[in-house]
Amino acid sequence: MSVRGSSGGERILALHGNTQTGEVFRTRLEPLLSAVSKSTGLKSFGFDFPDGPVELEKQAGDDVSRRSWWFVQQPGDRTRQALNNNGEFCM
Repeated sequence: MSVRGSSGGERILALHGNTQTGEVFRTRLEPLLSAVSKSTGLKSFGFDFPDGPVELEKQAGDDVSRRSWWFVQQPGDRTRQALNNNGEFCM
């Protein structure tokens, strides 16, 4: 599903993160977009919030389907090996 934001001249592509949807991302950005629109006149731009093509399995407590832009398998030995070889990282 593609969620089209404000209609207007130029369009801005807004891609959600892993395990979100376009609608969830739009809802989360709405306060920011509203504030920016009021202060800069960004109303002349349209925002597109498409869903990633990969549908992920629902987890306990999910209300909506989760989406991704790519299929990622469970982290395996390469991830552990990189952490072991390169030390600790801030997360």
